[in-house]
Amino acid sequence: MGILSDLRAKAIAAAKSGNWADAATLNLEILSVNTTDASAFNRLGMAQMQLGDTKVAQKTFGRVLELDSTNLIAKKQLERLKSNVPFIPPTFSSDAFIEEPGKAKLCQLHRLAAKEVLINLSVGQRCTLKPKSRYISVETTDGRYVGSLPDDISFRLSKLIANGNTYDVLIHSVNKTDCAVFIKETCRSKSNQNMTSFPMGNSIAGGGDDSDSESYLFMDEQEEGSRYEKTTTADQNAEDEAEFQEETSGFTDEDLERLQ
Repeated sequence: MGILSDLRAKAIAAAKSGNWADAATLNLEILSVNTTDASAFNRLGMAQMQLGDTKVAQKTFGRVLELDSTNLIAKKQLERLKSNVPFIPPTFSSDAFIEEPGKAKLCQLHRLAAKEVLINLSVGQRCTLKPKSRYISVETTDGRYVGSLPDDISFRLSKLIANGNTYDVLIHSVNKTDCAVFIKETCRSKSNQNMTSFPMGNSIAGGGDDSDSESYLFMDEQEEGSRYEKTTTADQNAEDEAEFQEETSGFTDEDLERLQ
């Protein structure tokens, strides 16, 4: 079991780094020992997809369904292969999705782009914030609109960005109807030194074990919503709103009318 665990960790790491040839080889090694490992077959199928072996990948995902006829990942990938919809694997960095109190937040996007745009996004993909007159839009690095931040977050960050703050934005989860991004403050300007980017209280879990890492490989197939805990109590909301009002007191009435 120790050997299989080691092979599995290496297979996941190879997939996360985009080394698909090694990922295929490692999963084949696992399957030579355990011929009924559906997860290894799914990882192998994804590697084969990325290597261009689509016909072989179809057989691999078909094998998963022989083992487990309800396997959602295999079903979705077979549908993707048959309809020629590309699969863009998630991209990662060593510090992706790690919380820093007051400096990072998970946000569900509003005013989403068309599903044709969403299905071509990948978990971990870097995006940018673009302040508009009434909201902040999230766009890919090549300028494709993805969605907009919630109004209260747009309102808060508009002032901070205008005064010099900068932020990293990564796609956290995405499917045809939902998209969430992870926003992290990367630079706080001198004029914003006493203003936090985000109220304390919303928890964004970081780290995780191999099973958590493996789930990201197929994140665009998961439609059950965010796996991260959010604080939603009335007391916390009231506290957040009080801090929000204090930090945005520099807006004029015209600003308030335009942004709200």
